Order: sequence, then C-alpha cells, then structure tokens
Amino acid sequence: MNVRDLAGTGRSDDLLQLLALHRQWFPGYEFCIPELEEAAELPSDRGDRMVHLPYASIDGRGIGYSYLHANLTRGIAVQHFMAIDSEFRGRRASGPTVAEAILAKGAALVIEDGRVAGRPVNFGIAGETEPSEPRILSALARLGFLFFPEVGYAEPDFGPDWADHGEPKFTDLTLIIKPFGDDLPRPSDAIQAACEALLLDYYHLDSDHPRVAAIFASIEGSVAMTREPAIQGQHG
Repeated sequence: MNVRDLAGTGRSDDLLQLLALHRQWFPGYEFCIPELEEAAELPSDRGDRMVHLPYASIDGRGIGYSYLHANLTRGIAVQHFMAIDSEFRGRRASGPTVAEAILAKGAALVIEDGRVAGRPVNFGIAGETEPSEPRILSALARLGFLFFPEVGYAEPDFGPDWADHGEPKFTDLTLIIKPFGDDLPRPSDAIQAACEALLLDYYHLDSDHPRVAAIFASIEGSVAMTREPAIQGQHG
C-alpha cells in the first residue's frame, strides 16, 4: 500500500480515482468536487491554512483518501472527508489498516506544517460526523477519535458555499477530535479551536449568527467527551 499527498500535484489518474471514491461515498457532497480539484491543482500552502489530500493505492488502484487542512492560527487540523473502498475496510494482513495509514499520513503532514511554520498544531485533528450512523461511529472510535455530543455542533448546508443559497440552514452533527497522543490537551481550548477553525475560518459564518453563537455558548462549562459514541436517532 502506498499513501501519498496529492495536494499540489495537479490533475492525474490518481485524482480521478480519488474523485470517484468521493462521489461513491459522499453523494450528498458533490458540490465539494471543485474544492477537491483545487486542492490537487494548487499549492498546499494557503497562508494560515495548509491543505492536504492523503491518497492510498495498491498497484495503481485507489482504495482510500482523506481531505484535511492544518489551521496554523488555531493550532488544530480539520479533516473534512475520509473514505475507504469497502473491499479494503478493516483489512490488516500486516501493519496498519488503510484508514489508520491515511489518518497517520494526514497527522504527519499537519504536524510537519506546524513545525516548519513555527506554529505548532497541538490539538489534533477535528472533524464532524453524523450522530446516527453506527458503522461510521464505530470506525471513528477505533481510530481514536473523541466525541463531544454535549457541544451543540452543526454544519451549514452546502458547506462553504452556503451563501450562494441565502441564509444558512444547519444540519446537526457531532464534533469529533483525534488527539495526537493518548489524551487531548486542554479539552476546552481544543473544542474552541475546532469550532473556530470549522465555523469561522472554513465555513466563513458570522460569529453573531444565533445558531453559531449557540454552538460557542454550549462549549462553556461543558467539555464532556467520550470514546464510545451514543447513537442518536436520525435528525431532520
């Protein structure tokens, strides 16, 4: 298995295979295809953000990818997507699984970003997940992600393109963070950094928007986390 970063490598057969995986496993996020293409075609360095596309292949066949960035201002990375070909999920002949290898590659990339910039990325890798998908939740727990169900987190529909559709509408999700070590340093600060990196810096939402303000208010005094996510009913 080979895992390499496609960010800044341009258009290629590998990128086409990555996009095919994205379309297969994230059909509701077709609008992110141009962003993934841009991640491959432009340099990784975007100033305060360093963009990466870890891509796993075997004998030229794409079997998994992730899309993440290091937010050097907040000291945290954000993983937007990770998908593994169903044929290769959980397989461990020797060494790491495909998901473990992709996650490790992403972690190494963002840690190096912080080291080179002199702005450490210490809080780990944040993300968002559906609270009602048992298979996904179990997979994330096995990878070492912590779950923060008491943070009233939500993402805007259409992601960073929400403004093209009028006022933002939100979908409830669960905030997750993968520490780089066994424990999450300064959990309250890490949650704050994750929400700022996602809601303010990536989605470009107004911190005064009532839903956004409510999310940040839910952080205060509540840093309960769990390694065993509760499965919630499907939200509307």
